[in-house]
Amino acid sequence: MSRSEFVSLIEEWSSGYRKLHLLRAAIELGIFEELYEGKKSAKEVSIRIGGNERLVGIMLECLAKEGLVLKEGELFTLSEFSKVYLCKNSKFSQLNFLRKLFADLEVWQEASRIVRDGPKMLERGTFSQSL
Repeated sequence: MSRSEFVSLIEEWSSGYRKLHLLRAAIELGIFEELYEGKKSAKEVSIRIGGNERLVGIMLECLAKEGLVLKEGELFTLSEFSKVYLCKNSKFSQLNFLRKLFADLEVWQEASRIVRDGPKMLERGTFSQSL
């Protein structure tokens, strides 16, 4: 593998990593739910979610670049993809799948510790025991 191929590979992985974190943050902040109600400016979204207007604007621009939201002038709205898969009221919502994926990825962030120290076993009771 040449240096340029190596750099290209790492940039590809890094891009995917950033996109997953962008998606996760947008879901956790409730951005898709806010835009489900209709077109809104970055300022309107930032007020509704309690976020920094400039950073919410940057996030919306990034989401638009990825096709998850659409930009019309200064207003943002959901793409059809996001309406179908990224909103809790859609019968095709994939939010549970994504939450599981994000939780699984957190384990990978601990890979070096797990390999070095071994996995931590958690005690889990049954549902009836926790009532």
